[in-house]
Amino acid sequence: MKIHTLKAAQIEEMIKEIPELTISLLITGLAEIHANAEMFGGLNSTGFKIKYKQINQRGKQILKILNKGDI
Repeated sequence: MKIHTLKAAQIEEMIKEIPELTISLLITGLAEIHANAEMFGGLNSTGFKIKYKQINQRGKQILKILNKGDI
């Protein structure tokens, strides 16, 4: 659940803290929101889209940092 609560400013800290788990946390977060999509009103609901957008943004940020090799 850590990926759901992270703010953009906390991404680098998380990658430094647990680099080997960062991608796993991202994939788990995506799987979790898809598995529970019905609770949010389905894949086309506003609730799901908000959660997906946040994880998608964090994923892009994580990949950008990892690809740069700054960590």
